[in-house]
Amino acid sequence: PAPASARLPPAMLGPSAKPLIGRPKTSIEKTTKPLAEPKREEKKAGAAGKRAPPKRKTESDEIPMFKVVLLGDEEYEEVHVCTQLEKIAQVDGAAAKRIFAEATGSGSSVICVVAEEVAEFYCQQFRRAEIYVIMEEDV
Repeated sequence: PAPASARLPPAMLGPSAKPLIGRPKTSIEKTTKPLAEPKREEKKAGAAGKRAPPKRKTESDEIPMFKVVLLGDEEYEEVHVCTQLEKIAQVDGAAAKRIFAEATGSGSSVICVVAEEVAEFYCQQFRRAEIYVIMEEDV
């Protein structure tokens, strides 16, 4: 029989005419190209080329605020109204008495200014306690 080197094509034979077993037939070298530099915009002369940064919106900018207003009534008992103001709207005792006095004297008094959902909740709770309140959009 003929030797193994005689049966292999010349590309698979090394410089010493020995077979190159286990080596790939194709080249696997990787060629890399340098990355292109990003294009830079030329700055325009004068103030026309500059833009003001956009104003960032926060949640408080988008949420409409509402006033919860206590309506004065001659049938109110000060103790009951002040207690409910403290319980529902978390107003301290002195502020509750001031709100009650203002509502009975002038006809209405602002309890607090809150988001719409919270104002609706306060109105429901005060109505359950038989205290007349309304909510108005704060401007």
